[in-house]
Amino acid sequence: MANHLINKIHLRIIFGIIIIFTMFYTINRFSQLGNVKLKVEKIKSEFKGKIVRIYATKKTFPTHLKVVLTNGKIINISPNQYLVNEADVGDSLIKPKNENRIYLIKKNKKKLAFFFTKISYETRNNKNFPIEWKYKWLESSEWDKNGKNNE
Repeated sequence: MANHLINKIHLRIIFGIIIIFTMFYTINRFSQLGNVKLKVEKIKSEFKGKIVRIYATKKTFPTHLKVVLTNGKIINISPNQYLVNEADVGDSLIKPKNENRIYLIKKNKKKLAFFFTKISYETRNNKNFPIEWKYKWLESSEWDKNGKNNE
């Protein structure tokens, strides 16, 4: 009887481990897919507008921009940090459709180009990332040294 009880407990432990592993794997896969979809949406987006606020969402240096679009709509974006560092309230932004580029037009009309969002090598190699973009905008992946070594 005791042997049967021990076998039952072992089976439950093994079953529990399998369930936990399956849940972890599923959550990880869905979060990766969601991240890739967000990156693709950011790259596909298009807008033009003026910066009205530069801010941080936490107690850090500024990371976000509030932009009034030419149609009057207000958006909040978290672009490449280099762009945020160069931006001033009153500067204009142009984000072309299907490009990971964004252009900052300073008040003195000087035009600066930046990549819009970071793209990890894991994202680049994901089956849901457009194959035609895999080798575009490589400067947006320079930060991902670990992934670069795996390619």
